[in-house]
Amino acid sequence: MEQSLRQRTFQFASDRLQTGDLFFLKGKWTESEFIEIIEQSPWSHIAMVVRLPEFAEPLLWEATPLDDLEDVIMHKRKKGPQLTLLTQRLHAMTSVSEFAFRILDAQRTPEMNAALLQFIKDVHESDFPNDQTLLIEILEGRANVKAPYSNFFCSELVAASYMAMGLLGNDRVPNGFWPVDFAEANQPDFLGQVKLGEQWMLLHSGQRYFMEIAFSPASLPVFG
Repeated sequence: MEQSLRQRTFQFASDRLQTGDLFFLKGKWTESEFIEIIEQSPWSHIAMVVRLPEFAEPLLWEATPLDDLEDVIMHKRKKGPQLTLLTQRLHAMTSVSEFAFRILDAQRTPEMNAALLQFIKDVHESDFPNDQTLLIEILEGRANVKAPYSNFFCSELVAASYMAMGLLGNDRVPNGFWPVDFAEANQPDFLGQVKLGEQWMLLHSGQRYFMEIAFSPASLPVFG
């Protein structure tokens, strides 16, 4: 029964998510809670949705200190930038996390997709910073000092990816972004008519999975 509900929810998301849409995670670890307190945000992790024709479901382009899932392109487990299956990330984190998606309102062009794929190729081998480096790069980002692309934390990777795609200007360095900068009602300084739309919550209660838009009464289909 639970597997059927999961499959239906994943299918619902898979039919709507496109490259550039965002995925948010609220972790239940001490480190996650610390990040959320510092940011004044409900989210401690962010990733970007990527659609590739050889995969039937959305992928997540994310930078994480975890190496619990196999990268679908490199076929190995690694820390730092990685492409993982959305379903696998949700399955791995259901008991310790809450999730949301935010839709990118932008025209997807072949040039934009090609630029993203080239960026992924260029930085895929990069690592995740250790605690000391992470703190330094975050502080440097607040001073608008760009960190090298030898390693990435989650929101830095999303910002750098948007810049590579030509959607986000480079007046602000990638390591100057936090998950909260892309969350809820916030709008980064996108170029042109690009903007982030509604936030979809993916909630879990017992064996019930359901999605709703933000925290408003208007809701998407409930399963279970």
